[in-house]
Amino acid sequence: MAHGSISRIRSRAARTDEGIALLRHLFRVGRGPFEGRWYSFETGVFEPRPDSVVPVMTGGVTDAALRHSRRRYLS
Repeated sequence: MAHGSISRIRSRAARTDEGIALLRHLFRVGRGPFEGRWYSFETGVFEPRPDSVVPVMTGGVTDAALRHSRRRYLS
């Protein structure tokens, strides 16, 4: 496995968490700015916004992915 692939696998959970944080920001605020390590934007509008909380499910097929999802989203 190439070195770049290993680093991408190791950051997958953090990138997923940030992507979910971005979605929650858009659902709640509906516009920028949003600044993250992997995802960011200054302007834009996200409409129509949902009236209620949108459930986001994560998971995986490895023990590590399942532990991360349980620890992050069920606590």
